[in-house]
Amino acid sequence: MISSPWQAGDGLRAYQGKIDLRGIQDPDFGMTKLNGEWEFSWLQGPEKGIENHSVEFIGVPGSWTNESKSNQTYPKFGYGIYRLKVFLPEIWKKKILSVSLGAIASAYRIKINEQIIGECGTPGIDPDSIVSRIEPRDFLFFADEDEVQIEIFVSNYTSTMPGILLPISIGPSDSAGVSKAIPLFF
Repeated sequence: MISSPWQAGDGLRAYQGKIDLRGIQDPDFGMTKLNGEWEFSWLQGPEKGIENHSVEFIGVPGSWTNESKSNQTYPKFGYGIYRLKVFLPEIWKKKILSVSLGAIASAYRIKINEQIIGECGTPGIDPDSIVSRIEPRDFLFFADEDEVQIEIFVSNYTSTMPGILLPISIGPSDSAGVSKAIPLFF
């Protein structure tokens, strides 16, 4: 058996900001969790360029107050950007995909390949500019390339457990369950 950094005992895992889903060949496979090491940039707003930040890797799901791979911890209040490159299976190309987000504290904006596809609450860079809202959401996008870059700008000035707290999943839109709009409070 060949070892891969994207394999774990419980399935596929993100490793150093990437996850390889190209081995999925069953059209009925459904949604896939994007758990593992995501790239994370602390205190970087969405208008900054990728080239101007230091790269850390942080476990998703999990609070950013937990230790990162480099033993870095972050304070409860602030903002940052999570990034993950997803190598898509051939059977998902040229299809409408869904990315399902669980609880993210406490406001976020999500982009796929630099295009905003949605948000929850109003993310901001200071306590006065943020409107907190924590609820599961599904967002649709058209997969027209071999890979996608997921970028999630998260800001928190209210929750004691900030960050991406529940798994994020990706898959064909017809296999995504429509998330119920149930606000969660922390």
